Amino acid sequence: MKLFTLLETSFNQFTTAIKSYLSKTLSMTNSSFGNNTIFGQMINVLSAVTQNIMLYIEDAMVEQNKYTAQRKKSIYGLASMTGYKPFLGKATGVQLTISCMPNNYSDADVIINNHESFTCTQNGLKYNLILPQEVIVMSLSKDTTAKYVYAVQGKFETQRFISSGGKYYTQNIKYLGNLDTDYITVKVNNETWKYADSLYDMTADGKQWTYRVGLSGGIDILFGNDAHGRSLKNEDIVEISYLVHDGELGNLDVDAETYFIFNDSLKSMSGDEIDGNGIFNVTFATNDAVTSGTNSEDLQQVKEMIGYNSRSLVLSGVNNYKVFLNRFAFCGYNRTWTEPGSMVINSLIVKNHKLNTSEGRDYFTLTENDFLLTPQQKQSIITCVENSGQQMAGTTYRVFDPMLCKYAAFIFLKMKNVSYNPEYVKLTVRNLVGNFFNDIESDIFIPKSDIIQLIKNEINEVDSVDVYFLSEKNETAMQRGWYENNKYKYNPSLGLYEKNVEKIDLYPGENPQLGLDNHGNIYLPDDTNFPILMGSWTYLNNEGQEVMIMDPLNIVIETL
Repeated sequence: MKLFTLLETSFNQFTTAIKSYLSKTLSMTNSSFGNNTIFGQMINVLSAVTQNIMLYIEDAMVEQNKYTAQRKKSIYGLASMTGYKPFLGKATGVQLTISCMPNNYSDADVIINNHESFTCTQNGLKYNLILPQEVIVMSLSKDTTAKYVYAVQGKFETQRFISSGGKYYTQNIKYLGNLDTDYITVKVNNETWKYADSLYDMTADGKQWTYRVGLSGGIDILFGNDAHGRSLKNEDIVEISYLVHDGELGNLDVDAETYFIFNDSLKSMSGDEIDGNGIFNVTFATNDAVTSGTNSEDLQQVKEMIGYNSRSLVLSGVNNYKVFLNRFAFCGYNRTWTEPGSMVINSLIVKNHKLNTSEGRDYFTLTENDFLLTPQQKQSIITCVENSGQQMAGTTYRVFDPMLCKYAAFIFLKMKNVSYNPEYVKLTVRNLVGNFFNDIESDIFIPKSDIIQLIKNEINEVDSVDVYFLSEKNETAMQRGWYENNKYKYNPSLGLYEKNVEKIDLYPGENPQLGLDNHGNIYLPDDTNFPILMGSWTYLNNEGQEVMIMDPLNIVIETL
């Protein structure tokens, strides 16, 4: 900042003047002035302290401005101060079964505590048992069937404090990583108090608490003022437990062979220590056992929300839902809509396939599964919406998988009469087109002109470009001689589209242009379709022969 540069310059001039004055004055008394003298040391200390103060002031001014702040705690704190609660992440959840194995403790009754910790063999992270009570007891002689339990990824931590009492008592909790606010537990004098959305939501004498993101990092646990929530008294003992987790790193592949290993020994009813790994087998309960975890909200998104009160962000309109979906890193392109007169919100969501690509050419190695959310991911979105407390009463939220429509692109390049490297040109075009489809902004209309302009702007040696799209849907219809025309009629009471299938026969040689407009651009007006470049389908060439498309991007180079 210019202000601090001027101040530093002025201070440097000031210290230089003092040193010059002291040097001249001391020389008149036959004394010397230098850094090793008492006066020199005092000047150096004064200079260092002043510079530190200036740096602290400058840093505070930078970090308290939404446009210049860089640190996560500063950005989150500014957002919280203006009424917006940043999302701190969601821990991965998993349904497990605990079953007995042959062992030497046939008569033992084994105690398994709530928050019992396991290590997962798939990723080496810790998962914690969530029980509806403090313990469960498994009888090795009587429990012949498996028990179904739920666990979350992360580590439970507990901090205890002695309150100084008073209205609006606030306790800051520092933590590292992501924090799942669904698992915050607050006890006062060993009595569990309940969570409230805000101070205004607390009842007059309610034993309640709420939280906000702290200005200096972590979270602040807030208590009431006796008008809104009960205030704390002096020397009340406060115990706060919370779950710190690893976000998306905790997500698991249910198809991989996976076991969960007890981290601590268990105890029997008689008090004996027992190795739980020698008597229990703990693994996935079902094929859809995992609920996906997410990281804390992106800093750029939180910056954009600074100044917007969270109570104004009720999930009522499609734009609110689109903002909400941005907190899930596994969500890529999404389109949210609702029909007139309907209380059903629909979202077509494509998985964030860019997580699997480092360069544009990697786009062409993706499979269909890379574009589709898993059932667990879809359910985790719906659950998060329902539990957010922001959904407008009476609305229903539905998540749709896109109907993937495959295309192949043929790109014809005419090069200027200059030297060029054909392989480099092809690789560059492949990266450009891959990045273009990676960052697709419309799933309805993709004009050829956008790709043509992109290539001409990036490759100087190119004189002209022509792009030709083939549609799998269109080519299949011409091979069969017919296609199905799906007509959808929206039923607002159910929030669903009722499909009516009509078979359309084609005349010999007729081209219905399915998935294309009259100019050969990609055109998909149906709400459920999403275009991708992908091979492994056939088309008819000019000789009427079926040709298999393995590579969906074909580049032909000609020289003038």
